[in-house]
Formats: sequence, C-alpha cells, structure tokens
Amino acid sequence: MKYKLSSYQWPAMVMVFLLNAMAWASFTIEANPQKYNAHPGEIFPVEYAIGSQDAGQAFVVLAPELPALDWCDTLLLEERARSADGRLQTLFLVGFVPGAAGDYEIPPLEFRVIPSDQESNTGVLAVAADASAQLLHSTAIPVKVRSGHLAKNIALIFFVSLVFLLLLSAVVLRFKKKTEVENDGENTIEQATALLHKARRHRLDGDFYACYRALRQLCDLAAAQSGTKDEALCERLDTRIEDTGYRGVRPSDDMLEGDFKAVEKHVTNMKQHGTKES
Repeated sequence: MKYKLSSYQWPAMVMVFLLNAMAWASFTIEANPQKYNAHPGEIFPVEYAIGSQDAGQAFVVLAPELPALDWCDTLLLEERARSADGRLQTLFLVGFVPGAAGDYEIPPLEFRVIPSDQESNTGVLAVAADASAQLLHSTAIPVKVRSGHLAKNIALIFFVSLVFLLLLSAVVLRFKKKTEVENDGENTIEQATALLHKARRHRLDGDFYACYRALRQLCDLAAAQSGTKDEALCERLDTRIEDTGYRGVRPSDDMLEGDFKAVEKHVTNMKQHGTKES
C-alpha cells in the first residue's frame, strides 16, 4: 500500500528539510600547513580546524581516518578544542612524514561532525556509531618535498663562493696596488730620462741656466723616490743656477762634467731600484 502525503503535509516536510540543511551548513573546515617546506624523514604538520558559524552551538568532531599514502606515513599528533568569540572550534594536528623528495598532494580528509545537546551534553559523552553526522571534507594540499641535503649544499656553495670572492678581491687589490707602484716607478724613470736628455740638449745649446734647472729637478726627483736627499749636490746645483742665471757666469767643462756625473749616478740608482721592485 502506497502512502501519499496530503497537500498539508508537503510544506511541513519541506520546512523540516530546510531547517536540517541550515543546521548542516553551519560548520566550516580549514586546512593550514604549519611549515613552508617539507623534507624527507621530517614531520610536515597540517592543522585542520572545524568550527561552527553559530555562537554557542556545541558539536562533536570525530577524529579522521588517516589515509594510507605511498609517499608518506601519517599520524595524528594532537586533538584539542578552543573557543573564540563564543564560537567553538575543534583542531586536529596531522603529521605527514615523506619518504623521498618530490611533488605530492595530501588528499582531502573526511571529518564527521555531530551536533550535541548543549544542556545535557549527551552528544559529547557518548556518540553512537550510527549517529547522524555531517561529513566535512578538507581541501587537497600540494606538497613539495625537498631534500635536506639540497639546502646544505646550497649553503656550502654559498660559503665557498663567498670565500672565493674574498680571496679573488684580495688578489685583485694586491695586483692593482703592485701595478700602480710599478707604473709610478716607470713614470718616474721615464721622467728622469727625459730631464737628463733635456739637460744635455741645453748644455749643447749653451743654455747653462736651463741645463742646471733640469739637473736640479732631477736631484729632487731622485730624492722623492729614494727618500734621501743629497743636500750637498742640491746646494751646489742651486749655486750653479744663481751663477749662470743672475751673474752670467759660464761654468767650466770640468764643472759641468762633474755635475752631470753626480746627477747621472742618482738616475742610475733610480733605474736599479725600479728594476728590483718590479
């Protein structure tokens, strides 16, 4: 015998269905990984938070059945409850231990949510196996498992590269400094050679004042490089400059030859000193 609902019973059934649907729709679930990176042999924890959108609504959440995954082991680390702004939340901390590096996915977990009688609390103390429950499913979580050796290798490569760059910088600076010193020495020797040639040309031209000025510059150049000034020679050349420039005295060939030899000796020492440094 078939049973038919009257026109008065249909609205009541629809209302009951809507009320039940509204009750089931009041629960939420969130999946939050507790680490950014996953490594082989290390626990990658994920927190699953099940909460009620209705303040003061009591409910029971059964622990999920952990999936058997070929790429990792799974274990339930912690289960606790908390209240925020009058809304209850049940938290499950699930650990996933990957065995090898790679790209994987944690599948959705299924949670059974059972509303309880807040006054009698019977739902919390005892839950029948066939109790009516709402099923909540978490979202899938992609996981990139990276080898711990990779991070160590990257750190080692970075350290070695840093040491290499420091050593390379030290070598470059030392080479640059040595090159600058050598260039300064070469420039000084070139300048001394040019002044000596200039003094000889003025001697041949009979311009003894210009000749002795060039020799005097050579004396200062030699003193600057060696760090020791030949005071006697410098004073003698100063006297020759005054005699030839202001008094019009013509030096003898012996005087000229002696002064040239004294200055040329310093130029030779400059060249030998520059050769030893290079």
